[in-house]
Amino acid sequence: MSKKNRQRRVVKAQGTAGKPASPELEAAVTEIFSSLHDAIAAGDLLQAEIATARYVTLPVRIGLEEAQADKFVTTSLVDGAETPDSAARLRLLMLLGSPGVKRAASQALARLTARGVYPPEWVSEAGKAGPAGAWRRYDAFGDGESIIVTYRYGEREHAVVWQITLMSVPVVVAIGVATDAAGLLEEVERGDDEFDRHERISLAEARQHVEPALARADFTPGREPDTAALICLPIARTRLRRLPAAGPAPVTREYTEADRAAAVEDFMKSTEAPDVVAADAETARFWARVLTGYSSRTPGTPPAQAGPSSIALALVQYAARTFALTEAQRRDMEPVVSAWARWSAAYRGLGEAAADRITVEIPKALAMFDDLYARPGAVTRRAYLAGLPGLATGETDASTLADAASRRWFAMPPPGARRGEQADGLDAADPGHRREYLTAEFASCTPPDGMSQEQWISAVSRVIEELWAGHPAGTWQRAQDLTARGADRHDVIHALVS
Repeated sequence: MSKKNRQRRVVKAQGTAGKPASPELEAAVTEIFSSLHDAIAAGDLLQAEIATARYVTLPVRIGLEEAQADKFVTTSLVDGAETPDSAARLRLLMLLGSPGVKRAASQALARLTARGVYPPEWVSEAGKAGPAGAWRRYDAFGDGESIIVTYRYGEREHAVVWQITLMSVPVVVAIGVATDAAGLLEEVERGDDEFDRHERISLAEARQHVEPALARADFTPGREPDTAALICLPIARTRLRRLPAAGPAPVTREYTEADRAAAVEDFMKSTEAPDVVAADAETARFWARVLTGYSSRTPGTPPAQAGPSSIALALVQYAARTFALTEAQRRDMEPVVSAWARWSAAYRGLGEAAADRITVEIPKALAMFDDLYARPGAVTRRAYLAGLPGLATGETDASTLADAASRRWFAMPPPGARRGEQADGLDAADPGHRREYLTAEFASCTPPDGMSQEQWISAVSRVIEELWAGHPAGTWQRAQDLTARGADRHDVIHALVS
């Protein structure tokens, strides 16, 4: 089949979505396929991978469902493959396609080889780029980092970059593939911001930074990361697997409740805090506890750590959804948080310019605070946390609160699809409402042998209350273990009663 006819076939494949292709989409498909054809003709492994990745991710990027996306790719690149170049495309699809596409490509390639048609020898090296070196670029505040790993195909070197946000838990938010590795490394070492830092790390350390952060990433189109990341993702996954998994785990200090309490006291006695402490020491201490407690969300994060982005997130995503604030706590939020940010910068030796960089973001975050605080989702989450020890004074840290929220949401799902419309008005914080909800959910279930219906509901109620209270701790641990094995919530509660 000629290149021109193949392009027509590719463009025609847009009908798999049940819609005619737009001129823009037809142009994109033709351009991508032309790039793939040229890369295969030139024997350029990296460019062939990039073009293949662009093509296999295109249907997802234009909004097709998984089954439609697989049909899109297999119709255009798998069906009818008859030449060594077509076999090369199949080999690349086996490397970079979805599971469904990989299966179809493997079957098609087996049919070709059975007829004596093989891909060019060079394509067997696809995905086997040798890792050469790794670097970490990060900001002095601790808000984010980029992991850069260089790879070689022969003497030619390229790089993969994983951008990771550290504002909450580490998550990959962007991915890039750079064909000019040397130029990228020059840029990394030069830096374009006074608060940028960089260091050489081992290949095993690079994998330790990236792998868990990539697992947490949400690559749904329309959300972060962007289109470039979606395109680079198939290649990045193959490159990550090339890194050594062995090696010691990163050494991180375990910060305790005592460490966070000490940081609060240091702030209260600091030169940055006298005015806010004199105005209302109780409120100043509350916000210092909230901000130091936020550090517990990620193991190894120092209690004094704050950056322009993370302090904003601590206010609008954490504080607004966690604490039922008093009038004084809301009134003094800006001066106390600004004082704490300046103390944080001084405590870490970052200087006045760093303090200015952090504090300039605080008014921007607080301009959104009232709206976010009043949203139904925030009101619901605060209600689920109500009554927890140390919450009102800010003494309970973010990690403990996150676990409590998950545990209580498991005991009685929040309003919405999981709970059901008729039960949306029930207050999960009310024990009577919790019993009403579980009675409706479990009344039609068959009790275990020897247990009456009344005993059954009482037993379910006991499990729900243990989950809500977190005592004994083994009930929640058992629920998490069962969930990790694939059991749904209803079945887990059955198992806990038994």
